[in-house]
Amino acid sequence: MKKFAFITALLLCLSAFSACGDTDDGGSSKKSSSKSSPAYEANDDDDIEKTTDDEEVTTEEITTEEKTTEEITTEAATEAPTEAKEDISFVRGRTENNSYISEYANFRFDADADWTYATEEQMLKLMGIATSQTGTKDEIDKLIADQAVIYDAHVIKNDGQKNVIFMFENVRKEGADPDALNAESFLQILQLNLNKSPDEEYGNYSEIKSFNIGSDEYKYFTTTNDSSAAGTLYQTYACKKVDDYYFGIIYTSAQDDFSSITGNFSTIK
Repeated sequence: MKKFAFITALLLCLSAFSACGDTDDGGSSKKSSSKSSPAYEANDDDDIEKTTDDEEVTTEEITTEEKTTEEITTEAATEAPTEAKEDISFVRGRTENNSYISEYANFRFDADADWTYATEEQMLKLMGIATSQTGTKDEIDKLIADQAVIYDAHVIKNDGQKNVIFMFENVRKEGADPDALNAESFLQILQLNLNKSPDEEYGNYSEIKSFNIGSDEYKYFTTTNDSSAAGTLYQTYACKKVDDYYFGIIYTSAQDDFSSITGNFSTIK
């Protein structure tokens, strides 16, 4: 039961990861809603429970560079792009030999032997793509690439105490200009959305810091989630920009130990 509550708490937070939201042509905020993701047990492919809570998140309108951190520091972060651009061709990552590999993000995660990856069926359900969907692999991949938020892989330690999701958010599809954002402002907007989550209790935000995987710089922060039946959980959100996307790493643990997992990260080249 504690393991199931732990995984559920992580997946309920995913709808808040959509950081940018839609905006109109005048730069004023629109509300966007997203459904929380279904929860699952790593070792039981059939034990999938959908949740139905809807939550609304809005991006704060930015007006000057002298705003506080909570108000974000750039107006352009919430402005719709002035020109429509052709979408960058997204390439999915893959899992093999207990590793998640994304050439597109230049990223690799080598899981220890006591970690288990979600199945392809479970990842499709996270994105609301019916598992009964018929079509070729290319057609399914196109459906995935059309998502504003793509859950690429989910890996869980078998004792239920640690959990990592790798995902991509296309901020242009969310209504923002990716060239006007940086990783820090993206995470600041994410913090605002986490604070607005009606069913989750986030707090104790760390400063936004940096770490490197090879020559690739990531920004990250850690927060606590006290709304889970499993007790206080520590969640770290890390990201870097890749074309129109922000590649995100969400790490959830019963301990504040994000540094313990970074040794499993590496680059492809």
